[in-house]
Amino acid sequence: MIQGTRHHPFNMARMTDDIPIEVAEQLGHYVYLYIDPRNDSIQYIGKGVGSRALSHLSDDSDSEKVVWINELKNQGQSPRIEILRYNLRDSAEALAVESAAIDLIGVKNLKNVVRGHKADQFGRMNINEIRSRLASENAEINDPVILVRINRTFKSGMDDDDVYEITRGVWKMGERRNGAKYAMAVYRGIVRGVFSIEKWHPAGSTKYNWRKDVFDNPDRWEFTGNVANQEILDKYIFTRVQSYLGKSQNSIIYVNC
Repeated sequence: MIQGTRHHPFNMARMTDDIPIEVAEQLGHYVYLYIDPRNDSIQYIGKGVGSRALSHLSDDSDSEKVVWINELKNQGQSPRIEILRYNLRDSAEALAVESAAIDLIGVKNLKNVVRGHKADQFGRMNINEIRSRLASENAEINDPVILVRINRTFKSGMDDDDVYEITRGVWKMGERRNGAKYAMAVYRGIVRGVFSIEKWHPAGSTKYNWRKDVFDNPDRWEFTGNVANQEILDKYIFTRVQSYLGKSQNSIIYVNC
């Protein structure tokens, strides 16, 4: 019988082939860790039942996780496998624990491909983001602006420079763009950034800091500018603009221009 509670890591380092059925029954739904024995760093976090925690040892894909495991094997070592939580109520609870653990370590520091289940909705974020989602006021826009949807590219924790990078291009737009004074970055109906528009340029003609998906395109446009002044930020940042978006699925919405 497994000794201990469901709140203490259970070391599976010696279980290399299978998990005995009597152990699996007591584990139920669980969350597991793959740890590098060379420096004790957590490299992968997963969830499952039965022998799921051991399945990666026989994986023959070319994923970053498998490359790391094979690197250890070539050195005569193997990952240390631990159970972070077990006897969880169901798969949903296991998904929540897995996602929280991934957010705690940071997906960039792991071999996991994604943050975890519903991480964009309920995952790790700063208090301002929480406030903006749960207690946003409706915006009253009386300036000439464009609303730029960034639902596909926004990530929690982005700073102003990152939000500017994904907001300023590249967009299919007509002459109406020239009437806009500000560009508002909108994620799920909430304003995440406001930028003054200095000048419009053909797509791909100005330098981006880190984006690699921008190419020359005569039918699309990008702008250069700066973070809006504090008065404008105080007026619009973290406000809700869903009423201006309506049912439109367009990436760009013009307001007062």
